[in-house]
Amino acid sequence: MIKEGKLKKILVWSLILVFTVSIAFMSISCKQAVVAETTMAAETTAAAETTAAAETTAAETTAAKPVKLVVWWYGDQEFAGMSSWMDENIKLYQEANPNITIETVLQNSDTMLESYTAAAEAQEGPDIGVYFGGTYLFQEVWRGNLEPLDSYFTADELKDIVQLDANKYAGKLYGIPWTNGSAVWYYNKALFTKAGLDPEKFPTTWDELLKTCKALKDVNITPYGGGNKESFQAVMLADLMFKDSVNKHYQMLEPVLGKTSWSDKNFLQFFEDTNDMKAYMNEDMTSLSYYQGVDLFGTKDVAMALAVNSNGPTWVKDQLLDDKDIGVATPPARTDKTAFSGTITTTAYDWILTPYSKNKQEGANFIKFMISKDRVNALYTASKAIPASNLFDVSLVGSAVEKAIFEFPKAQSCFQDFIPQTVQYDGLGPAFSNVINGSMTPEQAAKHVDDISKKWRDENPEQLDQYMQWYDALKSSDY
Repeated sequence: MIKEGKLKKILVWSLILVFTVSIAFMSISCKQAVVAETTMAAETTAAAETTAAAETTAAETTAAKPVKLVVWWYGDQEFAGMSSWMDENIKLYQEANPNITIETVLQNSDTMLESYTAAAEAQEGPDIGVYFGGTYLFQEVWRGNLEPLDSYFTADELKDIVQLDANKYAGKLYGIPWTNGSAVWYYNKALFTKAGLDPEKFPTTWDELLKTCKALKDVNITPYGGGNKESFQAVMLADLMFKDSVNKHYQMLEPVLGKTSWSDKNFLQFFEDTNDMKAYMNEDMTSLSYYQGVDLFGTKDVAMALAVNSNGPTWVKDQLLDDKDIGVATPPARTDKTAFSGTITTTAYDWILTPYSKNKQEGANFIKFMISKDRVNALYTASKAIPASNLFDVSLVGSAVEKAIFEFPKAQSCFQDFIPQTVQYDGLGPAFSNVINGSMTPEQAAKHVDDISKKWRDENPEQLDQYMQWYDALKSSDY
C-alpha cells in the first residue's frame, strides 16, 4: 500500500476485497505431488496456460513493428510482492512477443493522480496505467483523460472480471478491475484476552465498542491506533461509518450536492462518534501518517486498527503477529441499523488506457495477458492481493487471516470514493483531526465540511453537473 502522503483511495487507497457496485449506469459482483509424474503434469499445465495466454495476445499484436509500452503503476506501495509479479509478466510477455518492449515507471502514491492529469494535458505519458476506482476514475473520465475500452476488449475476454460495471459511465467502460482494496477492522486477540475480553467476540454495536475500549485502556492498552497526518485515516473511517447513515448509495451524494447537510443527525453522528473515541486513540493520531499509524498494530502497540486487506497477511508473513492473534471484523453498527450495517467498504484498482497512446491495442493485449488465469493466480501468490476475477483459485488462500478476509465479499458495500477529493481532504480530514485535538465540536466540524462542500460546488460547476447526472442516474435506479 501506499506510503506517506495524501493518499487518494484507496484504500480504499490502503485499503481489502471484492464488492459489488454500480456507479452511474451500473450493476455488479465480487499438494504436494504424490508422484513425480503428477508434479510434472501440474507444472506443464501451468506453463501451457501462461504460454497460451501470451500467444493469444501475441496473435492480436501487430507483429512486424517494434512497439514500446510504458506502464505507470505503484509497484509494492500497495501490496508487497507486486513488483516481482510484474517483472515475471514482462519477462513472459516479451518472450512470446519479441517485438514488444515494456517499461514500468513507478509513481509516488502522493502525486500519482496529479501526474496523470499533467500527462493528459501534455498529451504524453503512459500507454497503460493503474488508477483508483470511484470518483478518482470518473473525474478523469469527465475531463476526457481516459480512453474508452469497449473497442479493445470483447465481452468474452472480460466475462470473468468482477465489478466491471462499476467502471462504466454513460454506457462506456473506462477501467478494468484487477485487484481490490478494502477497509478492514483488525483487532489483536491476545490483547483482548489480556484485558479480560472474549477474543472471539468483537463488539457489534458502537456502545459495545466504547465499553471494549474502556476495558483495554483500564489495563494500559491503547485501544485504537491510526495516523491522520494526510487525512486518509479520517476518509477511511468516514467511508466506513457513513454507510450506517443511509439506506441507498445515492444518499451519500446528497450532502455533497447541498440536498442535505453534513449537520443532519445521521451525518453529524460520525463527528459525535469521533468525539467519543478520541480518548481511546493514540495521542499522536493527528501527527502520524496513515502508515505510521497502521504500523502501531503490527508492533502490538494498539489493540485495534483500520487497515487494508493486504496488511493482515503481511503482518503474518513478516512474523510481526501470529496468525491466530489477528482478528478480522466488520465495524460496529451505530444506533439504528441501516441496509449497509455490518458491511465493509471496498474499491477497485483499475487498468486504464490513455487517449494519447499510439499503441492502444497493444496495451490492451498486455492487459489481457495480465488478467489471464495463470497471471491472476500468480498475483495472489506473490502479493496476497485478492484478484478482481472469478478465475482466482480460492484453494490458494492459506492462513486464517487470509480466509477471514476472503469471506468479506459476502458483506461489502460501495462507499469508498463517493465523495469528491476536495471535500474528503480539505473537509473531512481536517474536521476529524480538529475534533480529536479538541479545537472543534462535532457541530463545528460538520459545518466545516458543509462550507467546503459549498466551496467545491461554487468553484467546480462542470464537475458539479457531472455529479448531478451521476446522482440522478443512481437515484432513478434506486441504487
